[in-house]
Amino acid sequence: MHNETHLMERLNVHLEDKQTICFIPGKEAEAVQQKATKSKLLALFKLNQEDRNARDFLYIEISEHYTWDDTNSKWKPRLRGHETTIGRIYSVSPTDREKWFLRILLLNVKGDTSYTYLRKVERNPTHLQPSRKHAFQRV
Repeated sequence: MHNETHLMERLNVHLEDKQTICFIPGKEAEAVQQKATKSKLLALFKLNQEDRNARDFLYIEISEHYTWDDTNSKWKPRLRGHETTIGRIYSVSPTDREKWFLRILLLNVKGDTSYTYLRKVERNPTHLQPSRKHAFQRV
């Protein structure tokens, strides 16, 4: 037996429209529609668009201040337990360049509201980098 003192919140990372989807043969369309709305990363973007307070946190810090509501697929403000929750972004192979750079940006940029937001230089809407690699080099 072992004592568990902290809750580990697993945080997915995926490129735009590249979420992992499990499906039952013959029900692929349903699975695609459901999974498209169940991503913690996409829910983070939505949370940052709607809640200015959430923009103060990195993706790995969000689970200290918000809880994941799996039923409604959204982040809700945490009422207690923030000191015992740790966010962990899944690892990504550096050979998967765009996804790896996305993960690095998520570890270092607060207040991300979209994939496009992460590619902006110094959050200036007129200076969009051509790739996440270029955006990463500017962080």
